Amino acid sequence: MPRVMKPRSEKDCPQCRKARESGESSRIVCSHMSTPWTEKKSRRGRKKTVCTQHQFYSNYDCDYYLITDDKIHALVGCGKHGKYEDIQDLICQACRKKLTIRKHTLLYRLKTDSKIVRLALHFLAMGVDVSALEEVMAIRESTLRTWLVRSGVQGRKLHERFFTGLELVHVQLDELWANVKQAEQAVWVWGVCDAKTKVVPVMQLGSRTQEMAYSVVHELKSKLKVGCVPVFSTDGLAHYFYALTAHFGEWVRAEGEKKSVWLVLSNFFYAQVIKHQRKYRLVDVEQRQIWGLPEDYRRLLKAGGLSGNINTSFVERINLTIRQSVSKLTRRTWGTAQYTTELSEHLYWWLAASRYHFSRCHESLRMRMEEPIARKGKQRAKEYRKMTPAVAAGLTSRRWSVNVPVSARDGTDQLSAAVRLGNAGKTRYSWTDSAQVFSLGRRLYTKTRPVERVLIIHYGLWLYPFFSAADNEGCPFNKPRPLLIGSAMFFVGALSASIHDEVGVTATTPDQPIVRETSSAAVAYKFHDAGQG
Repeated sequence: MPRVMKPRSEKDCPQCRKARESGESSRIVCSHMSTPWTEKKSRRGRKKTVCTQHQFYSNYDCDYYLITDDKIHALVGCGKHGKYEDIQDLICQACRKKLTIRKHTLLYRLKTDSKIVRLALHFLAMGVDVSALEEVMAIRESTLRTWLVRSGVQGRKLHERFFTGLELVHVQLDELWANVKQAEQAVWVWGVCDAKTKVVPVMQLGSRTQEMAYSVVHELKSKLKVGCVPVFSTDGLAHYFYALTAHFGEWVRAEGEKKSVWLVLSNFFYAQVIKHQRKYRLVDVEQRQIWGLPEDYRRLLKAGGLSGNINTSFVERINLTIRQSVSKLTRRTWGTAQYTTELSEHLYWWLAASRYHFSRCHESLRMRMEEPIARKGKQRAKEYRKMTPAVAAGLTSRRWSVNVPVSARDGTDQLSAAVRLGNAGKTRYSWTDSAQVFSLGRRLYTKTRPVERVLIIHYGLWLYPFFSAADNEGCPFNKPRPLLIGSAMFFVGALSASIHDEVGVTATTPDQPIVRETSSAAVAYKFHDAGQG
């Protein structure tokens, strides 16, 4: 006869205690929304020729911090750079700062062609070993592992960004043993799968302990929609019962009582599937209803479009897919993972960003089309369209290509556009015009001859000692050194360029952009910074 298990409360979960002790987040919601740049800018300036939708600027001091709507932010195209391929540059017209379109992506500051990086990461997500890629693609193993680390970080951020507010029907939990060479103890891959949409909202690596079970269920609850309580089924591990009852309950105080009592929710249902083996062969499968009535359990499953049987077959099929897709988890492989972090990065790249959720159509997920598509010959018309788990869960509206997660920009490490940490009342310094001068000086510097470049550097270094003490003389600018050195570079660079009859420059007032004019005449300079001519 199985032993009776008593439910736990949220006081037994270490993550819940830590969250309760830390209190609410210190984020300050800013009620002031940024005015669209089209309403603030003048008719002059650079026109928008590049689509900047879903692009954002991560400058904390900018009024359009992390705003991705191209109708609001001030991002416009600003040329291209790159030795092997053209990389689009953007500039924020509000703060006059320049950035590349690859910033906050895993391609940022990589010199290798992006097509080669995408191809290598695609092969890694399909189960190809790193040593095989090193031989076929002639790329060093250390380079491939560096790309894998970047992709793992990108996949984790995309996973945290999309997997929030989920409405799941039947959640199955299981663990998968992993062979990690440098691990001090046995490492298990804890996975959570939804039987209807086939999404995997949670995946963690750790030992097979009660604390890890608390961590997995705690993360699962944080990704569910408020009030969503799915039906649960696991194997016979008792850690799941204590972790689930500790998170899906509430404190209730009866009339006349001084203390509150933790009660499991009335719509919480949990069952176990226990497999009995003898000499490594399956001899019996026991279905055990742990919490709730079996009739209500099956009724909820049928209402969600499932068969109504107690099983863990979907999460076990996910385990097989992981072993086939992640080379470090393949049985009897020579390319086992050396460290836990390395395996975690590979898993998140395959799971969240590259393959499983967004790019690979699931065979059991399909959607009926509004109008069937006729086929050639006597074939039946195509009535259904295959879907990815992300489309089935409503996270995206279409299937992604492999290029999308590689080039996707993430802003999850910072706050969203509507949440600011006191950004509205922060002191600002009007030295954006000096940044324009510095940037223009650098552009003109590239147009000069080597001898004149030495003159520019010499002149800038000659001015540096005289103006390095400007911080103590009440200078109204936050950073006077880049201002003065940039002005020096602007002066000599523009002068040398005008001598070569290449370009003429006219500096305008700080409220107007710097205009470049083609002319062979001398260059007129008028600096309005700090009130000096």
